[in-house]
Amino acid sequence: EIYTLSLHDALPIFAMNTFYMPNKMLSGGIGGVAVLAYYVAGLPMGATSLICNVPLFFLAYKYMDREYTISALYGIIAFSVSLDFFHFLSNYTVVHDKLLACIAGGVLYGIGAACMYRVGGSSGGTDIIGAIIQKNYSISISTTGFAFNICLLLASRSGERRVGEECRSRGS
Repeated sequence: EIYTLSLHDALPIFAMNTFYMPNKMLSGGIGGVAVLAYYVAGLPMGATSLICNVPLFFLAYKYMDREYTISALYGIIAFSVSLDFFHFLSNYTVVHDKLLACIAGGVLYGIGAACMYRVGGSSGGTDIIGAIIQKNYSISISTTGFAFNICLLLASRSGERRVGEECRSRGS
């Protein structure tokens, strides 16, 4: 199970740093929040991810079983550390076409997520919220993740407008 969880963390990290970051795209979930914080404020993505996951880990501890909580803790730490450790990959643009980068990144990210869900694991983040909602209300993890990602997309568009307005007011 630990190998499957490690594969889950490796594939999304590779997708984010190799396909999304060089093309200025966001991923979903807490990873997407970390990328957005990096773009807007230059904050380290791994540290941001770890900080955002702390309250979610306590939710897992309170509402989920011991096995899930341990899996989430491993996933949170591995994801956060790997995000910064492999950030150097974002300096190389492997695919220059944004649509192809989005598709390639999405396929890799999806395979990693499928591996994690298959063994009932978690990388933390919105997976924890989704698992709690699924356990109590029978709403799928993917539905919860989709709703969060819509909010993240709207926030990124709002931030993009503010950054653009600030640049125009400075004459950049």
